[in-house]
Amino acid sequence: MSQGILDFECPICYDEFDHAYKRPMTMNCGHSVCEDCSNKGMGTMKTCPKCRTLITTRAINFSLLGAIEQFAQQKAELLELRARQSAQTREQNVTSGTLDELKNSLGNLKLESEAMQRQRAQETLAQINYLQNQVHQQVNQRQITDLNVQIIALQNRLSRENQSKDRRVEELEAKILEMQHKQQQPQTPRVDPVMEAKIAELERKLESSMQTSGDIQLTG
Repeated sequence: MSQGILDFECPICYDEFDHAYKRPMTMNCGHSVCEDCSNKGMGTMKTCPKCRTLITTRAINFSLLGAIEQFAQQKAELLELRARQSAQTREQNVTSGTLDELKNSLGNLKLESEAMQRQRAQETLAQINYLQNQVHQQVNQRQITDLNVQIIALQNRLSRENQSKDRRVEELEAKILEMQHKQQQPQTPRVDPVMEAKIAELERKLESSMQTSGDIQLTG
């Protein structure tokens, strides 16, 4: 996971910051936790959960709130554009070019998925190792329990992300197979009934004209 996304999450509960109960509270060391966790740990949280610096001040980070709002707006616009793009794609006829694009997208998705999974796995494992080291260094049983819960949450999150990527790959593969099956089926040519009627009428007129011409020649 990129550092930018991690900056929008509370390092204690791993929920995203918001403008209600999860406003970012920045401490004197520069790190931020959500207002909810800050209030709950006001009497017990003496050091920063990230760098272990002694906490002397806490204040709402309005700059980070603005960045979060901008990020949320851009994310909503991206989702809307993707929804429109998906709707347009469904309306288009399936062609071999589209099939090739899907195959390329599937290949790129697999490569991107593997690279992102490796990167996120490395970052997550680094956090897990850090927390595990903290577990060994802590004496207070309550702190040990909290750190173990965070380790399990990170492991579960990594597993969910891997499953989500696998589902996307499977959906693309299924769509490619469906399109290939449709292309292999014989296509029945579509006949315009209006055009067919006009052709029949012209043929009748032509035949009538030929008969009239023959009668005229015989009479002559």
